[in-house]
Amino acid sequence: MERITKEYEVYRFEELDKEIQNKLIEQEKETQYQLYIDTYLYDDMKEEAQRLLEKYFKGKATYINVYYSLSWCQGDGAMIEFDLYYYNKYIKIRHNGWYYHSRSFTIEDYYLTEKQEEQLKNKIIKMNEELEEIGWKLVSYEPEDELCIDYLKEHKYLKNGEVFE
Repeated sequence: MERITKEYEVYRFEELDKEIQNKLIEQEKETQYQLYIDTYLYDDMKEEAQRLLEKYFKGKATYINVYYSLSWCQGDGAMIEFDLYYYNKYIKIRHNGWYYHSRSFTIEDYYLTEKQEEQLKNKIIKMNEELEEIGWKLVSYEPEDELCIDYLKEHKYLKNGEVFE
């Protein structure tokens, strides 16, 4: 039997060259940003949608879903799908179309007057525009250097910045 042992020089994050540290911080920022977008953005948008329904309709609306597309493309934005009692009539607000923005909804009702429907439409657009504004702020999230450094300090590295363990 033959046993071969290889030695490695390993470094703590603070011991790496500044250039390597900065590169690792930028990579970790991208990782943390993607984690937020993939894992937490939907929950934050849902929470904001529910808050806005309460703000605009005072307990008369039931949240169904939130739709959004916030990637700086045509038709981007956000909208809330919900059920509502409006002028004591049951109304459904549903997504309509290919895009997700403040006006991509239909009002499913057979009871509202033209004036009531127009008033409701304007209120929903205003609410959805507020959600869009919140959504754009959420996707503009940039992790702080200190947070990234805390994560990076949990590892040991080779001299080139490659994680050893």
